[in-house]
Formats: sequence, structure tokens, C-alpha cells
Amino acid sequence: MKLSNNNIAKVVEDTQDFFEQAGVSKRDVTKINLVFEESLLRWQEYFGAEQEFQVQTRKWFGKPKVLIRLKGAPFNPFKTPDDDFAILSAEIMQNLLIHEGTRTTYSYTNGYNELSTVSTKERKPIKLPGGSITVAILIAIAASFVIEKFPQPVQTFLVDDLAVPLLNTLMGLIIAVTIPTVFISVVASICVMENVTTLSNIGFKVIRRFVFIMALIISVATCASAVLFPVVSFAGGSKALIGEIISLLLSTFPNSIFQPFIDGNILQIVMIALFTGVCIVILGQRAADLKPLINATKELFFKMTELILKLIPLTIFLSIFKTVMKTSIGELFVVWKIVAVSYITYIGVGVLMLAYLKIKYRISIADFFRKNAPVFIISMTMLSGTASMMVNFDVCKKNMNIDPNLCDFWIPLSHTLFSPSTVTNFVNCAFMGAVVSGETLSVSELLLVAFLAIQLSTVSPKVYGGSLAGYTILLTQLGFSQDVIGQMMVANVFTITMASLFGMLARNCDLYDLSHQVKFSAAHA
Repeated sequence: MKLSNNNIAKVVEDTQDFFEQAGVSKRDVTKINLVFEESLLRWQEYFGAEQEFQVQTRKWFGKPKVLIRLKGAPFNPFKTPDDDFAILSAEIMQNLLIHEGTRTTYSYTNGYNELSTVSTKERKPIKLPGGSITVAILIAIAASFVIEKFPQPVQTFLVDDLAVPLLNTLMGLIIAVTIPTVFISVVASICVMENVTTLSNIGFKVIRRFVFIMALIISVATCASAVLFPVVSFAGGSKALIGEIISLLLSTFPNSIFQPFIDGNILQIVMIALFTGVCIVILGQRAADLKPLINATKELFFKMTELILKLIPLTIFLSIFKTVMKTSIGELFVVWKIVAVSYITYIGVGVLMLAYLKIKYRISIADFFRKNAPVFIISMTMLSGTASMMVNFDVCKKNMNIDPNLCDFWIPLSHTLFSPSTVTNFVNCAFMGAVVSGETLSVSELLLVAFLAIQLSTVSPKVYGGSLAGYTILLTQLGFSQDVIGQMMVANVFTITMASLFGMLARNCDLYDLSHQVKFSAAHA
């Protein structure tokens, strides 16, 4: 074929398809295309558009190979004397020849200029459930087995003098960042309410629904946990119970504005945040200058939290390492109870919500799953709330025919305020913490767990391992040992896939129900 512009464009397109079908990475394909196109244009300029050239594509020892041959005087398109006028300089051309798994070369053989590219399939990394946290757990267990062979003084140094102090420091750092993040998040959430007109009509209804469903999830998780972890105490009878509840309510009111932050009393911090937010709303325009500052402060602490999250794998490694070295590997096997409670809760609440829709709206469960299949598949395979949320917009608007305005308002809000699987994890953490600490859970403490579970699930970062800070705060508030955190993270590895599916199922069931209520209200407004 001739070196015309149309033929050059066709060759570039055909080679792109050839390498993509062979499994070459997109980055390498892009670089190959740039090299081919620039080289052929340089040949065209040097030899003329009427010059004939040949293209061969084949597999070479299982690797995709493209060979471009042009008969004539030697001319290396990678090195030209007029680079100042070239679109891609020689230096850029050489950089483009550096691929992940591809080798592009020029040669002159038997009167032919030859461009040859041999590539390999893209190497896809092995994905483990839990990612880096799973790797940290496995490395911690392996390191424990190795270090157990060391002399006792060395083991004592590595565990008591190195691992434990470092773990305590990391835990303290996590709490130090999370506590102000909780405070500013609650304040910012209240301040936003005044500015969103939709909240005056359906916003508070949505939030009440979130709280109700999370309370239902907490109730099911508590019942399941009480069976597998019999640590609930009803000592003292009804009078003692009333006294405990009154004491709990009174303990939420601080005696000082600053002391709760010093003590890390999250219950009182939340109350201060609620009071602060309400006062800002009441002040209205007089406090208008405060709201940008609050939002900026929220972004600051979220960025700090994001940086702290990078230390989660190290924190999990130290926690598991300490648990195995201080006790035994057998202590980790109790996580099956945590996994069992999680699955019982997910399945139980999921069945209840589907049954509610079935009875109230006469829907077909099979049809409901079929319509939501795209978002459910994304949730289970990618384990990403962001990715599934983007898909969920189309699913709810097109497949379930829900009002687009409601979807645009409700879906982002649900991913921010509604964390069905996370509240289950906090209940598990409280019961497991009681077992490890040898303590019991009173009814008032169960109420405290429910309150904190809702609050902490709302502010926990929506990434895998983001609940670590919440676990630390919850256990500190209850006075339980933090050794359970490692076991919680191990259990999460086995529940993360089902947790993602359950989260999207609960959200879409609630949205379907809410969409009918909103339409009813609008019709009778």
C-alpha cells in the first residue's frame, strides 16, 4: 500500500485493534500508535506519499508482533536531523519506545527499512479480598510464626518494646484526628440543611428513614450477637434499667466545652456538635460567614483522615502480630462468629425489606433483582461505593422508573449518611470487645452502642478499613480492650463482598418505597 494519509490512519487503527485484542495494556497501545503514526509520517515526508510499504501482523512465540517494511535508502524515523520542526522530537520518540511489556525497534535489512514491535499481554495484579489489609494480615501471621523461633528476650523486645508502643501511638494518632472530624462533620451536616430547599419537604423524612433502618439493622445484629456472644447483662431489674438509661442520658451533657475533646468522650462531643449546629442555623445570616469556614475545616480534617488511612495496613499488621504473639493463632478463629453475625444480619434485614416491598407494592422479587442486577454486580465485584453509585443513577432512573430529581438528591445523600453494613460491624465490635475484655454489656451500654454506631457509621470514611478509627473510639468509650480490632479486620475480609451487596440492596429498597411516598405526598399537596 502507498504512504497516503488514509493508509497511515488505517494502519494505526488496525494495529490498535490487533494489540487490544491480544490483551496489551492500553498505555502500551497508545504509545505504539504514537510511534507508528509519527514514524510513517516521517517516512511519507522523506520518501513521498506514493512510496509503497508493507504491514504484517502475527503472533511470535505467543506474543503479538507487528512488522512494517519499506524498501529504499536507510532512514531511521526515531532519529532525524530536523527535530526542531518535528511534532515529536527524537527525545520524545525514545521515551515512547519505553513500554511496560513492549519493545519497538528500527532496523535496515536487505534494502528494507523495518519497524518491529513485539508486545506482551497486560499483567493484571492479583486481587485479594481486602487488598493491602489482607496482605498485612497474612504477613503478620507469617512474621509471628518466624519470630516465635527467636530467643525469648528478642521476642519480648520486638513485641513489648517495639510493636506495642508503635501500635498505641498509631491508635492515639487515629483517635486524635477522628474526634475533631466527627465534631465538624456533624456541625457541617446541620448547617447544610438550611441551604437545601428539598430538605424542607422530604429531607427530614429521609434522615428519619435512615435512622429507622439502621436501628432495625442494629436490633437484628444485637439479637444475633447476643446468641453467639452471651455477654448481655440484665442485672438489677427494671428499676436498675431505668436508672441506667437516665444516667446514660445525663452523661451526654458535658460539664465543660473543652473537656470532652481532651477525654475523647465521643458521646458528649456529638452533643456539643448538635448544639453548635442548631445555634448556627438559628443565627441565620448573622452566622453566614461561619459556614464557609466550617466547610473548609471539614475538608481539612477529611484530608488529614485520608492521610491517616494510609497507615491502616501497618496498624492492622501490628494488631494481628500482637494478638498472635500475646495469645495464639487460635484466638483469630473466633472471627467466624463475627462473620456469622454479619451474614445473619445482612440476610435477615434484606429478607425483611424485600418482604415489605412484596406485601405493600406487590412487586416481583425476581424482577426487582433483574432490574438492579447491574449495580449489584458492580458492588460485589469492584467493592466500590463510588463506582456502584454512578451506575445506580441509571438503574434507578431507567430500570425502576424513579423520579430523576429524587434520585439526584437521595442517592448521594444515602451514600453519605446511610451505611448498613458499617453499623453491623460496630455492634460486632462491641460484643467482641466485651468477650476479649471479660466484661458484660448492660442495656444502657447497648443503647450507647446503638447511638455511637449510627453516628460513627455516618462519619467513617467510605473505604475499606475506614471503620478502624470508629472501632477505636467505640472501644475506648466502652472501656474495652482494643485487641479486638485485628480480629474485626480479619472478619471484614470474609464479609466485604456480601456487605457491599447488602448496602446497595438496602438503599434501593428504601428508595423504591420512598419514591411511592413522595409521589403520594405531591399528589395531595
